[in-house]
Amino acid sequence: MGTELLLGAAVAAIGAGWLLLDGLHRRPALSWLTLHWPRTLDAGSCLAVLRQLAADRRAGVVVIETSAAAGEVSYRLGVNPAAVDEMGHLLHSLVTDMEITATAERPKVNAAWRVIVNTKQRALRHDDPLTVTRALLTGLAAARKSETVIIQWALGPRRVPLPVAANIGAGATEPAWRSALFGTARPLDAEQRGALGAKRSEHGFACVARVGVQAKSAARVRALAVGVLAGLRAAESPGVRLSLTREQPSRLIDAVVPFLRWPLVMNVAELVGLTGWPVGDEPLPGVPREGARLLRGEARLAGHGRVIARSTAPGDNRQLGLSISDALQHLHVIGPTGTGKSTVLLNLIVQDMAAGRGVVVVDPKGQLVDDVLARVPQGRLGDVVVLDPADAQRPVGLNPLAGASGNPELVADQVLAVFHSLYERSWGPRTQDILHASLLSLAGRGETSLCALPLLLTNPQVRRRLLAGLDDPIALSPFWAWFEGISDGERHQAIAPVMNKLRPFLLRRRVRGVLGQTTPRFQIEEVFSKQKILLVSLAKGLLGSEASSLLGSLVVAELWHATLRRAAVPVSLRRPVTVFIDEFQDYLHLPTDLADALAQARGYSVGLTLSHQHLGQLAAGSMRSAVLANARSRVCFQLAAEDAQVMARSANGQLHADDFQQLGLHEVYVRLVVGGRVTGFASGRTLPPPFVTSDPAVVREGSRLRYGRPVAEVEAEIARLAEGDEPDGGPVGTRPRRRP
Repeated sequence: MGTELLLGAAVAAIGAGWLLLDGLHRRPALSWLTLHWPRTLDAGSCLAVLRQLAADRRAGVVVIETSAAAGEVSYRLGVNPAAVDEMGHLLHSLVTDMEITATAERPKVNAAWRVIVNTKQRALRHDDPLTVTRALLTGLAAARKSETVIIQWALGPRRVPLPVAANIGAGATEPAWRSALFGTARPLDAEQRGALGAKRSEHGFACVARVGVQAKSAARVRALAVGVLAGLRAAESPGVRLSLTREQPSRLIDAVVPFLRWPLVMNVAELVGLTGWPVGDEPLPGVPREGARLLRGEARLAGHGRVIARSTAPGDNRQLGLSISDALQHLHVIGPTGTGKSTVLLNLIVQDMAAGRGVVVVDPKGQLVDDVLARVPQGRLGDVVVLDPADAQRPVGLNPLAGASGNPELVADQVLAVFHSLYERSWGPRTQDILHASLLSLAGRGETSLCALPLLLTNPQVRRRLLAGLDDPIALSPFWAWFEGISDGERHQAIAPVMNKLRPFLLRRRVRGVLGQTTPRFQIEEVFSKQKILLVSLAKGLLGSEASSLLGSLVVAELWHATLRRAAVPVSLRRPVTVFIDEFQDYLHLPTDLADALAQARGYSVGLTLSHQHLGQLAAGSMRSAVLANARSRVCFQLAAEDAQVMARSANGQLHADDFQQLGLHEVYVRLVVGGRVTGFASGRTLPPPFVTSDPAVVREGSRLRYGRPVAEVEAEIARLAEGDEPDGGPVGTRPRRRP
């Protein structure tokens, strides 16, 4: 009798102690991470992550949370602070394009429930995780503005895969001490054994699951909770039922875990759908599948130098920059109108001005030049030169023939290349012959301008005066002798194709005011020698497309001539110069292969930024291939389908065509040269325009006064050329005899 009393007392004591411990909870030390899943998430990758967590007993408690607010779903993971780096490595290794950021924010809920499962011997449905995920996210995404819904899984002690013994009883899933006290249940039948085998066939966890809601009304609280429960019940299988029981909200907020008895056991296959992780690639409630992929740039991407954009990869707030030495490898900017190209150019130009560099900007519309004029550093106001044919009073001039005495053949070739490129479809051998000889004759003479070309061809008196002293008995003298020897009708017929190519600028007083200056007060060479800032506003709407292309091309040709002259400057003294050409395909007409030109420019410390709208604007041959191969840094805005496919092929699997097509306003993919080597693509958002620092009108006026000439003076100069006295007689193309 005494023994029985002692045994009963012991059992009662054990039971009371167990009940006491069973009600205790502890708050684990956790660091919280926000998970940014890739747009396409393989369920197998999720299973691999959970299986790895279940197999690693050192990881301790891991808490998985999926929450929604205002219809948008987010994902968090709570881990032991000592395991944060290891967890990051695990996720990055098993899930391609996974991004992780640290967070301290915890959800606020005013109601909570604990998930109850009626049995531990049967597995929930896990053959179709996408269906379970969709159902669960449907319930979560019902949260409106100012509402929050959350499902929390606290994963505790690990469970290893176990076989089902032949003589196993129903009590096999209970602790050993309980079986000793209360006995073992009857043996399992075949169906029960199969269900238990499915439950135990995978690694798993002892765990607790909670649902939390933050809403203003009791009706909304209940509706949201019921919606989540409905989603969870999509995982129910034969003999397994899920329900909710009230829980203290603080237990969810603090992610507390049981001290002794964990209410649930889940294997990793069951958890794939129950976590709400966005498996698959189909649209899911609250999970944006659209939009461009966010890519973290390589660690070596510079956060200094000339900043282009700021990274949009989760947890990566770096600036994506290009050092000036790497900028000499040239930058290609591509994107349709309105995507933000001009803002990128503006920021780079302002940074180069602030660094004291020589800068050239060729702008087909004029708006970029206006924006630059409003942001000139105070210390550089005197360096600005505005070449704007829209200035009808005192324009800055350009004379491609000035200074050609040292190498008139090169100057003539450069100007001829411009005309040939612009009028290639109507270019014939006679046009080539006449224009080449005319340009070479004027370039060798000096102190003349392109406005002398039509007078040279149409006015015999002017022709005699301009060619007086010509000393080229092998080529030019015979040409002009032939030209003089043909009849007037033949001469007019021969020069007609040339004249219709000169008229686009001869008929426009504004263009004549620029190109008619024989001795401009500014030379492009000063960009290199004095670090001037040359802003070329071409204003297609004012000049017309043809005249704008001609003037811009002549500027670029003269710039190229000045670049080549840097060969005489020691390498150590060649200060970097940056050149920005918007719609560059309209102006980049050089007498040499573009690929070679880009390589030479790099050697002469000239970095080009070439901007345009789409690849279809580039000739299918040399220009397109030269830019794609030799402009080694690239900024891509939202692209059309064809261009997106081209860029995707160059991304080495990082990006697909639809990524380039789905970029938003001011969003970019950049691939930059760092230390002479090209990085992979990175996603970013371009910087906003810099603050206004100067008055455009004041800067323009300063440029006009320093470097411009009155239009009336230029027109008078052209008129004097037409009305001047004829030199002593003699055939054209021979030197006049000296008088005794």
